Amino acid sequence: KAAQMRHFLDYIFVQFEQGRFDRFGSYEEIKDYKFSSHELERIRLNRGRVISGTKDSVKEQLTKLASDFDVQEIMASCMADKPEDRMRSFELLAEAFELKTTIS
Repeated sequence: KAAQMRHFLDYIFVQFEQGRFDRFGSYEEIKDYKFSSHELERIRLNRGRVISGTKDSVKEQLTKLASDFDVQEIMASCMADKPEDRMRSFELLAEAFELKTTIS
């Protein structure tokens, strides 16, 4: 699922860079989109702007980021196309950092 969400996010970034800010559709609508070589290069350059992966790898990446910048707090955003995927992403973050969730 993380790979699908990353593909969707890469697609959105490419659209942003081309000045397109309208509705992007769902992952199902763009899953077969083939990035051009130029778009793939832009995606490669954007890799450092996004943290994604498994629960444990995301925790590791966020912990390193906080340490590198000597901060105690990080704000997270999820650009999944489905609300339930966004909710699940935040649940996984809470689990990774052993936070108590109060969302019902």
